[in-house]
Amino acid sequence: MTTPNNELALMEWQIGKQSAFNTAVTPTARLVGISDGSITPKVESSIVEEQRGTLVPAYDVTLDKQSGEAKISGDVNFEQIGYFLDSVLGEATPSGTTKYTRDYAGPIGKKPVPRICTLIRGSSEGVYGLVGAVGNELTLKGETNKRLTFDCSMLGHSVAELALASPALADPVVNYAHANQMTMFLDNWSGTMGTTPITANAFSFELGINSGKALKSGLGSLNPIDIIQNKFDAGGNQLKLALEFEATQSKAWLDAIIGGPLKAQVKLVWTLDAYHTLTVKYAGFTPEAPELFPDADGVAQLDLVLNPLYHTTLANWLKISLVNKVATLP
Repeated sequence: MTTPNNELALMEWQIGKQSAFNTAVTPTARLVGISDGSITPKVESSIVEEQRGTLVPAYDVTLDKQSGEAKISGDVNFEQIGYFLDSVLGEATPSGTTKYTRDYAGPIGKKPVPRICTLIRGSSEGVYGLVGAVGNELTLKGETNKRLTFDCSMLGHSVAELALASPALADPVVNYAHANQMTMFLDNWSGTMGTTPITANAFSFELGINSGKALKSGLGSLNPIDIIQNKFDAGGNQLKLALEFEATQSKAWLDAIIGGPLKAQVKLVWTLDAYHTLTVKYAGFTPEAPELFPDADGVAQLDLVLNPLYHTTLANWLKISLVNKVATLP
C-alpha cells in the first residue's frame, strides 16, 4: 500500500500577483512563517420548489453562486507582511534605493487599490488556490517575549485546483518582528505623537483592521465580478493595550477614561536595525471604561481599548510604515 504524503507539515503556501480579478497566475513567492490557515470554496445551490403531485423533497437543483475565502495566520516578518498590508490597505509604492519604505493609511476620500493575489496551498497530493484573493481583515498581535503574529482573512473570486510553482520556489531570507524589539508611546490628543514613552509595563497588544470589503455580483456571472469597498467599521478597527496598573501613567489614563472619554495618540515601533522597522500610528478614543482590574499572573492589569478617531495632525486615524530591503515583492 502506498502511503499518501498528506500530512499538514508537508503542505506549503505560495502567492502570486494577479492583474485581473478572475484570472489565476503562477505563484512567484513561497510564504514562510505560516502557522495555520485554510482555503474554503463558497458554493451555493438551491432546490427547485414546485408543486408536482408528490411529497418528494426535490427533483431538481441549480448551482447559484460561487466564490471563495481564505484565512492565514503566522509570524510577522519584515519581508513578507507587505503582501497582506498591500491586500488590505491598498498596494504601496516603495520609496528608497537600498532601504525601501512602504507607507499605508486608512483610506479617506477614495477607495484603496488592493493587491489581488492567487493564494495557493498544497503538496504533492494536490494543490488548491483562492483566485482573486483580496485581504479584508488583518490583525496584528504581540505578547511579552514572543514574535509578532498576524491573522488575515481574504475574499476571492473562486477556488480552483492549481499547481505549485515549477521549478520549486526558493525559501526567502526573512527577519522576524519580535516583542523584544518593540517601543510604545502614548500621547494626549493635543500632544505630539511619539513623544511620551509608555513606561508602565506592557503585557500585550492587538490591532484589528477590518476594511469592510464585500464581493460584488451581477447578472450573467456565477462568480463575483469585483470587490465593494464599504466604510471601515469602528468596532472592527480597535487597538487594545494590556498594561500593568501603577500610580504614574496607567492610573492617569484610567482616571481620564472614567471622566471620559480618553482620546489618545499611540505609536508602536518594532526596530531590528535601520533596514528593518515596522511603525504603527493610531489615533482613537475609549468607547467605554475597562474592568478593574484583570489578573495578569498576580499583577493588576489595565486594559485600554481604543476605537478609531480622525486626528487632524496625523490627517488620519491609522498610518503604518514598513521598512525593509525588498525593492519589489516577488
